[in-house]
Amino acid sequence: MHRLIASIFLFAASPTFYVWQWQDPLQTLTPVPIYGVDARQAQAKTEDGPYVLWEGEIANVHWIKDGKHIIERFNAPFSLPIPALGPAASLVLDGKPYARAAAELPKVKKIFAISDVHGRFDAMRDLLVAHKVINGDGRWTFGNGHLVINGDVADRGDMVTEAYWLIRCLEESAKVAGGGVHMTIGNHEAMMMTGDLRYVNPSYLSQADGMPAFAQLWGPQSELGRWLRCRPVIMKIGDLLFVHGGVSHEFVAREFDIQSANREMRMLPKAEREGLNAFLHGSSGPIWYRGMVLGDQRDSLLQPDLEKILAHFKVKRIVVGHTTVDTVTALHGGKVIAIDAGMQHGKREGAYFENGKAYRALADGSKVEMK
Repeated sequence: MHRLIASIFLFAASPTFYVWQWQDPLQTLTPVPIYGVDARQAQAKTEDGPYVLWEGEIANVHWIKDGKHIIERFNAPFSLPIPALGPAASLVLDGKPYARAAAELPKVKKIFAISDVHGRFDAMRDLLVAHKVINGDGRWTFGNGHLVINGDVADRGDMVTEAYWLIRCLEESAKVAGGGVHMTIGNHEAMMMTGDLRYVNPSYLSQADGMPAFAQLWGPQSELGRWLRCRPVIMKIGDLLFVHGGVSHEFVAREFDIQSANREMRMLPKAEREGLNAFLHGSSGPIWYRGMVLGDQRDSLLQPDLEKILAHFKVKRIVVGHTTVDTVTALHGGKVIAIDAGMQHGKREGAYFENGKAYRALADGSKVEMK
């Protein structure tokens, strides 16, 4: 039986919800702001961006440089510099709408998967370098392999923008090499895109004068907002299913498949959700459900239901994030792989799949097979 991170919950004097957390009973308890963000992080960012807001074919590019708001305007197409990825890093943007990302792909040779980055650009980058997915300059080195980010790049940390631009740039360079980069939507992407800013790092809400509002920076007219709104909530690569939270028995009972779930998962504010869309955003929907990992919940998944879900999607394994575990863990006889191993706290661990086998991908670049 896997061991979830032990914790004691309490309210602090600040608006932060702290968790006293330990990995080992002999360790000293340490306060970690896990369900909120520490008010001490509220200092405004002095460097941020780029954020691209479109007006037709004109791109308004917003930056914060030395604590001041800077705006540049370009006609599409143009080359956007991404300084966080290196002095030579750039991405050509044409201003055209994104097509909905493919959500059902054939089997591929190798897959590297992470989830719940939560603004820890440094931890994500370090892990990808350690496993030769990218090199030290942030360039794709995984050949025809595929990288999956299984939701929740947003919120909590203070390098969210950098993390999304890295993923977006790798998406382009992977294609050239015959590989692929894929991202599923997590509950924090959905929250960010629908105006629920409870977990946004305060540094993003204390912007320089003149900077557009946070909701606009990630809205449907922003480059990254457009891109995110075309990512799937659930996807399949060969015999692996990727979904941020999990698949509940109610999800299958409602006869959702990959196509219908992605079609119905619209980013609407809570007050405007109804029917299937409301269910998909709810506790038994694919971005919030925890019953594949937690065995003591009212709606925890039973083995017969899991077998039905696997058969429904014609897969052998389901890869989930969302619920933090000590280490990347194989559950239910290896049929569910939980990959949120605490990257939001700086832990560098992911999952690697090759030749039908699943491995823990450790911070030092080594792999340990999961049975």
